[in-house]
Amino acid sequence: MSDATAALEGARAILVERFAEDATLIGTLREEVWSRGRLCSRVRARRAKPGAKFADYFGFSEPLARLPSATRSASTNFSVDRYRNAA
Repeated sequence: MSDATAALEGARAILVERFAEDATLIGTLREEVWSRGRLCSRVRARRAKPGAKFADYFGFSEPLARLPSATRSASTNFSVDRYRNAA
């Protein structure tokens, strides 16, 4: 590896691949997320005015376990995305 950052990224990729192949771990993580996780939304900096029609969701937070069962159906896909503010 050319530097420490690249080495850490390579190690992370190896670990993620190993974890993804562990069905017991994946099942445990899935249950933890559904039982303890929350769906949250917040308005981005300087976006309240242009996004005013979505104001009801600017401070939304709800435990995943309280979401309607339809959101956990086999026909619905969800993802967890982390917003990264461009500096």
